[in-house]
Amino acid sequence: MVRVDPVGVLDLKKRIKIAKEKHREAVQYSSCEIAAWDTHSKKTLK
Repeated sequence: MVRVDPVGVLDLKKRIKIAKEKHREAVQYSSCEIAAWDTHSKKTLK
């Protein structure tokens, strides 16, 4: 039996929202980093 308090639910929803935003930022950052590394490695290989 799990007792759910509204504060905990709201906190969880807020945490999920923040996590999604942070995840989106991380994805954008990593893709930019990969693109930068890609151009860098192409320059080095030439």
